[in-house]
Amino acid sequence: MIDMYMKCSQEEMACIIFDNMPNKTVVSWNSLISGFIRSGDVKSAWKVFNEMQKIDLVSWNTLIGALVHESKFEEAVELFRVMRTEGIKGNRVTMVEVASTCGYLGALDLAKWTHAYIEKKEHN
Repeated sequence: MIDMYMKCSQEEMACIIFDNMPNKTVVSWNSLISGFIRSGDVKSAWKVFNEMQKIDLVSWNTLIGALVHESKFEEAVELFRVMRTEGIKGNRVTMVEVASTCGYLGALDLAKWTHAYIEKKEHN
């Protein structure tokens, strides 16, 4: 329901349903984040992300991807660093977003690290 209302640009109704859910799952949180991102409301997506009690890799990737899409490259890199600090290992989606950010920023050191990370992960 949340996803449907967000896709129909009915953010307020999606939030009402979300707020009244007795058991919020990671999927419901991610649906809200994705919906705000689709509507261009990165600020609200950040707010929801920061309120999450359990953040999964999809949540991290969704927000990192949104920041890249919104040309907030430094914020995307910082969020990736926070993710790594918290022990979350990125997947292919994460690395594509980070590599894209490296290109925009000209961050050669991060690009080299990203490449080495991908190579190491593929061999494990």
